[in-house]
Amino acid sequence: MLLAHRNEKEPRHNHEPRVPSSTPGTEAPPLATSLRSFTNKLDRLSHDIAQGFVRIEGRLETIEKRIEGIENRAASYEPRFQTVENRLLSIEGLEGARMDGMGIDDPESRLLASAVM
Repeated sequence: MLLAHRNEKEPRHNHEPRVPSSTPGTEAPPLATSLRSFTNKLDRLSHDIAQGFVRIEGRLETIEKRIEGIENRAASYEPRFQTVENRLLSIEGLEGARMDGMGIDDPESRLLASAVM
């Protein structure tokens, strides 16, 4: 993880230590207060962005695994489709041969062929 070194300092904190405030009894100049506030906001933003990237990375890994599974299954479909197509062609060939062999004008052959089926 990217943030592992931060968590080693203290498990409760997930950010860099804040800039210490001025000593008690003395007022910090407005610029120092603004800079401290700004650095704290930057720290929170960088932490939030890092956490967001960690979540995105996890989701991308899940998506990649799903795509790999789909690709693996797709490879097994082609032989199945070929088998179905071959069966269909053989059925069409048999039907065509029966129709040609029966003769349209011969009702007795049609009755005999339908009785055999």
